[in-house]
Amino acid sequence: MVVADDRLDKLSARWTEVTAVTEVRNAAERLLRAYPLRAADSLQLGACVVVFGAQRRDREFVVLDDLLADAARQDGFKVVMPREP
Repeated sequence: MVVADDRLDKLSARWTEVTAVTEVRNAAERLLRAYPLRAADSLQLGACVVVFGAQRRDREFVVLDDLLADAARQDGFKVVMPREP
């Protein structure tokens, strides 16, 4: 368990926790009206929109889902879609 805790501590130092719930919900609702997204996908992308705002054009959005990738790209993110060899 100690190894898992250490790993979680290292990972948590690298992520950003979004607490602006109302702003994320508003962004997600806008995204749902604009793109054919599932609700959870719109929340994920909405959180990124809130965190990065106008600077999202300089940010990579890593995703495996084609619909979410298209929406992120159209909304201004640089999309990275890792593919298995």
